[in-house]
Amino acid sequence: MRKTIAILLTLGTMSASTAVHAVPMLFNANGHYYDYVAWPGASQSWTTANAAANASSFMGVSGHLATIANAGENAFVAGVASFGRAWIGLTDAAVEGNYQWVNGDGCAAPTGGCGYSNWSGGEPNDPTNAAVEDYVEMFSNGKWNDNANIDPTIAFRTTGYFVEYDVPVPAPLTFLLFGLGLVGLGARVKSKIG
Repeated sequence: MRKTIAILLTLGTMSASTAVHAVPMLFNANGHYYDYVAWPGASQSWTTANAAANASSFMGVSGHLATIANAGENAFVAGVASFGRAWIGLTDAAVEGNYQWVNGDGCAAPTGGCGYSNWSGGEPNDPTNAAVEDYVEMFSNGKWNDNANIDPTIAFRTTGYFVEYDVPVPAPLTFLLFGLGLVGLGARVKSKIG
């Protein structure tokens, strides 16, 4: 039964394009689901990936390119699939050097100060070529690189992108989890008193 559901969920996220989706995986720390979408045989631009991510849905929730708030989330996203280079939802296309997440969650400055970042050594490195490397990809080791919308060097092009689905925890489940937390807390207090 689980295999059938996983296949149906995979089919539900596929589009008419040649993109290949995996079944989105849950990151327990934030309750969001992440999916790696591969482009077999060809790479696509960041703007194409962004549009495709925004057009995708899972469990009735629209997706967006993955946004990353901390090291744990970065490690999880990097571990979702085997890949070479994949687009994430970070760009400085609006203002050079001012990196913003596509969902509006803070920023990732090259030298810290406004949120988490995981730049590869020497990145971002587009100070002299303004408006050329405005889009961020993740390497398979979890490090980030700023790149052109589509890299002019074929060997350096991305092989896919990460989609994030901010699926809300249903209210009854929230109350159940909260209740279990109180029960667990009560048991700990009782064991310390008794």
